[in-house]
Amino acid sequence: MKPPPIAVALMLCKYVHFEEGDSPKVTLVGCFSKLDVESFPATPSFYVYAALTNALGEPTIRIAIERLDTGEDIYVREIRTQFPTKLDTVHLSLQVKKCLFPVDGWYQATLYADGQWVARRRLKVTKPQEVQGHVRARTDPGISHGNTGWGYCRRWEDYLGWARGQHGPAA
Repeated sequence: MKPPPIAVALMLCKYVHFEEGDSPKVTLVGCFSKLDVESFPATPSFYVYAALTNALGEPTIRIAIERLDTGEDIYVREIRTQFPTKLDTVHLSLQVKKCLFPVDGWYQATLYADGQWVARRRLKVTKPQEVQGHVRARTDPGISHGNTGWGYCRRWEDYLGWARGQHGPAA
């Protein structure tokens, strides 16, 4: 059995852009480890991106998304890919469209090559938090607001004042 490729990267993102040319480039847009959905069950569309190296031949790559609370695979996709030499880095982008997330919770995307584990990425799928009509807003990490850096506000102006330490409605 051939050794599996080495994963340089395994990312979940909203979009992957490949730029052709003498020096091809890959741009990952909207990388995440937490996915907010409106309701459950949910079928959001996203991409799994992998950069793999140190392999030869044409292994079958398998992406499986698993519920961590039950161990059930909720999505599986297989593709064949080609490694011309061990020094090449192969960039894979797989769009996930029909993955049904049944409940709020932790999931895991795992990449296998010819049945051998290569890499994994955990994912929290949840509904956005609301607290009595307030929306959740992330503060600037350079501003200290307790341990979490998360605050609640009704309007953008209130958030800006809150982030500056002016607690209460904006004037």
